[in-house]
Amino acid sequence: MRVDWRSFYEGVGNTFGYSIHDRKTREAMQAKGWEIDPAADLAITIGPAHSFEAAPGKRNLLYCAWESPTLPELYRTTCAAADVICVTAPFLQQPFQDLTGKPVHVVPEGVDPVFATVDRTKGKHRPWAGGRRFRFLWCGAPSDRKGAEWVLEAFRLFLEGPCRKEFAGKVELYIKTSLPTDAKSYTGLVNVQDEIILDDRRISEPDLVRLYQSAHCFVFPTLGEGFGLTAAEAAATGCPVIYPPHTAMPQLFDDRCGFPLQTVTETHHWGWDDCDGRGTPMHLDAVMEIPTMRSLCEQMLRVYRDPPAAFARGMIAAQRMKQFTWARTADLLTAALVSK
Repeated sequence: MRVDWRSFYEGVGNTFGYSIHDRKTREAMQAKGWEIDPAADLAITIGPAHSFEAAPGKRNLLYCAWESPTLPELYRTTCAAADVICVTAPFLQQPFQDLTGKPVHVVPEGVDPVFATVDRTKGKHRPWAGGRRFRFLWCGAPSDRKGAEWVLEAFRLFLEGPCRKEFAGKVELYIKTSLPTDAKSYTGLVNVQDEIILDDRRISEPDLVRLYQSAHCFVFPTLGEGFGLTAAEAAATGCPVIYPPHTAMPQLFDDRCGFPLQTVTETHHWGWDDCDGRGTPMHLDAVMEIPTMRSLCEQMLRVYRDPPAAFARGMIAAQRMKQFTWARTADLLTAALVSK
């Protein structure tokens, strides 16, 4: 079968997630026997709905993600030319159906098998008995939505608050992002620099696996996720994950295999004067679930003070991540593409 593949993402920062989503899905479709052909009658576009442009005269599938159950009104217009829409998490299905009137299929992303290291090592890459620093890891795009500043503030409270003697010299925070320069602005939130590692390199997949394996806890107080790929990758290595139980995250975790945060509901105004590179404005008041600092600190303390129990949850999460494969993504996308 042939398909006109309309998206080829490359980038860092906030586009890096879509570049992985696009490349891995395309490779999985090709592994299933699909041929990439611009002349094909079927067309796939992976990317944000506000930048979607349909291929004229073809059956067009839009495969997208969004970080809130509140959708921009602009999507009603941009999605009009799509014949079918695929979204990365169940919470998005009804909002897209209600706004666009289009058939909407849930097609989760996958976790590459290279991250599924827990079976081979049985968690032995992550023991901790005070011999080296306990590593909290945050990994994501350099967006306020991803929660890096929350993690840094919680870590500052550990180093400067009542627990400072318990933590001094025994913990570190590793911040991994893909922004070439501005990532260093995160340092302004923390006074003690020795315990913080800022890594803004573009690293290989094997190096990313080793980074996840080196961590004792993945901390991800995101305000909203379309899928949550970095959390899923970390969990596949057996790393315990602290997460907020909203948007796409319940698809990945529950309180048996992760550490949920408490949240409060707030409305945030999102606005872009040029959301698509063509001068199109997009504004909305998005309902968000904001993790509380108290629960973030409590869960970080919980993991730090009882690593064996935390690692046991990480092992359960690693097994759960096995259902999220790019081959499954390709199968679900194929079913949606040929559906009537």
